[in-house]
Amino acid sequence: MNPIYRQTYQLLLLALFTLVTLLGVLKVNATDRQFGAPQYLGTGFTLPIAIAFDTARERVFVLSSGDHQIAYASLEAARDGGDWTVVGAIPDRSSIAALNAPEGLAIDSSGNIFVADTFNNRAVMYRYNSSNDTYVLDTSFASDTSTSVNGLPISRPRDIVVAPDDSIYLLDSGNRRILRAINANAHNYTVVHRNEAWAYPYGLDVDESNTIYVADTHNHRIIRVAPDGVETEFGQYGRRPGDLRYPKDVAVSPSGLIVVADTHNHRLAIFDTELHYFRALGQPPLLRNPTSIAIDSQGRVFVADIEREDGIAYLGPDVDPQFDGFIRDNLDDEGVPPTLVNDGHDSPDILVSLSSHFDLNELESIEFETLSSEAVVPGGIYYLYFAIRNLGDRSMPPSISVYSSSEDTSEPLYQFPEEWRTNETFLEARGTTPRHQKNRLSVASVPANGKTVVGPLEWRPSGTTDQCDSNKFLMARLVNLYDSTIRESDNGLEQALASNNIAVRTVPFVSADCIPLPDEFEFNDLPEDAAPLSTDWNHLHAVCPRYHGRHPYPQENSCENIFEDGVTARFAEEIWTLSVNDLSLHSGLDRDFFSLDLPDFFDPEYQVNDITQERIRGEFSDSPSYLPSPMPECGVVRRHDPGPAGADREVTVRIETELLIEIVPEEPPSNNVSPRPIDPTGEELFVYTESSDGLMRDATIVSGEELAKRIVCPRDLHGLDDLVFSFGERMDPITARELTSTGRYRIDATYLSSIDRGFQIGPRTQV
Repeated sequence: MNPIYRQTYQLLLLALFTLVTLLGVLKVNATDRQFGAPQYLGTGFTLPIAIAFDTARERVFVLSSGDHQIAYASLEAARDGGDWTVVGAIPDRSSIAALNAPEGLAIDSSGNIFVADTFNNRAVMYRYNSSNDTYVLDTSFASDTSTSVNGLPISRPRDIVVAPDDSIYLLDSGNRRILRAINANAHNYTVVHRNEAWAYPYGLDVDESNTIYVADTHNHRIIRVAPDGVETEFGQYGRRPGDLRYPKDVAVSPSGLIVVADTHNHRLAIFDTELHYFRALGQPPLLRNPTSIAIDSQGRVFVADIEREDGIAYLGPDVDPQFDGFIRDNLDDEGVPPTLVNDGHDSPDILVSLSSHFDLNELESIEFETLSSEAVVPGGIYYLYFAIRNLGDRSMPPSISVYSSSEDTSEPLYQFPEEWRTNETFLEARGTTPRHQKNRLSVASVPANGKTVVGPLEWRPSGTTDQCDSNKFLMARLVNLYDSTIRESDNGLEQALASNNIAVRTVPFVSADCIPLPDEFEFNDLPEDAAPLSTDWNHLHAVCPRYHGRHPYPQENSCENIFEDGVTARFAEEIWTLSVNDLSLHSGLDRDFFSLDLPDFFDPEYQVNDITQERIRGEFSDSPSYLPSPMPECGVVRRHDPGPAGADREVTVRIETELLIEIVPEEPPSNNVSPRPIDPTGEELFVYTESSDGLMRDATIVSGEELAKRIVCPRDLHGLDDLVFSFGERMDPITARELTSTGRYRIDATYLSSIDRGFQIGPRTQV
């Protein structure tokens, strides 16, 4: 193909793709708006397995299988968390009137309640008395065939529905058949359909033409049964759009849409009148285990979710949502729309970090503005976190999309939503899973009047720069299509600006020369990743004992046997040191972990390793079976020695070690993007000790201007052969850090052993 033609062809494809994408977005908005925002009904009952709605009285009914009872409330009270009224609660489980793990529920036009009393193998009716607004068990319903129809006992009836003509259909699941009673006053059932190939059918519905729809649960399909008995099936096992996994109910809307409780896919699947897949509604995590659907004459959808122990209703586009999610434009943003185009591009709810190991629960207790986002360099690897807020009084299940741009315009959202693509962001690789481009994160829920932190997304900024003052712009979009301010006629940009769901953050995008290079210990922000500082301790010198008597003072760094005849020295010590220079700590919320092997304690000069016997050393030192005991790190050893010229001496040696760790601030390099003044206030030094539960932080905290920790006898008293300590930002209260750098630090460690000696001279003995 001619290169010019090829380029033209590619541009046409791109334009077509953009148009299709935009139309798709608007279509999704329109279809979501058709059903409205999900409304929580706040049932709070045990195993709410079925739901029904009485349009005439605006009452929602829930069948609590675990409580063996029915409950109802006005729709307004249910949405507002009001009280529910219980029907059919019989404490005596042996009573003939008691329900036994019921699973199906329906209401007729007169307000009568019908229940599939599953484990009693029957259906029962509670007749509504409008004069006193009560429901009373009526045993006359289907009394002639209440337990057996056509000679076959009813077995595990799992659903019951009322058709538009007020006839009652019972799903006799154990016998794979459908029974029908003509109305609430009928005394018997007739069999209207049966199919032995059905596998544990759980739900059914009937439309105005008396066409029956059956959820053939374990065959992962829906069966449509025409009035003449001809079956048509649709759906198949799978997780893709239009697939089903163990569907437990089906309902038909007045417009003919077929809504399926796609139970194990945690969603509602909607099919059109031609049985073609239309869309999903209420995807996870909003729905967890939907088991029952009811659709009223107005097309309002009610769902019972047995795992959530709640009911959810879709009441149409004109009902305000119970939640209002937003992401802040600036520090003063209280969530009131619209999004501000010229707000300074400084959203405090977007965090850029070098760390992918943050505890999200911990981050939720912190406001991001107290932290500092990183300046980024081309091709670097960074991690994005987002704080999502909810103004409503019910939890909210949105997701969030991210886009980055290097354009500095007055309207950074100019490309929304057509160009919101996975241009620089990825899901972090874990284990053997490869990285893959993705610009969306799901949010399980945002609590009422609260916030949730989601992340991380891996961000690899593209492009080039040789400056220290250029920027990129991170844009975050909270995907919540239920904002009351959004009109279906709005285009993508209008929808975005009319909501409070968009935020932008300016991120310094600079040359690598503008940022101090991470040191070798930069990415060790978990105890198990503690970086070894050094195993090469510098043995400075041995300070020898002080002598008196006939022995001259020994030469420097040369010590004689501390028990040599005539020595009356009192003290000696050895010193080891190490130093790690030029450490830079970058992240605003960062705690770097280090490990340190203590030096091997040895005694080349003093020769006291075997001074652990209280009897005369000479009795054993020449024996082939004699094994000297190792010198303790800390403690007291004694020896009885005949001494010079037969003088008896009781020699006592006290051995003690100590470890000193010190963090010393140094001047930051001059090319920091935003160097932090040298002030270690707000930093902390922790030492971790071994326990049966792993590494435990020492209760002693060192913080403030002097960051030093002294540990006496680290081996014997603390079990610290392999020392782990951390240095980093104080967690409570949080201290803000400037961008990129906190200055430079040096870690000094000193290990010192000391020997304090004394003896008593006794009477002479004959040699």
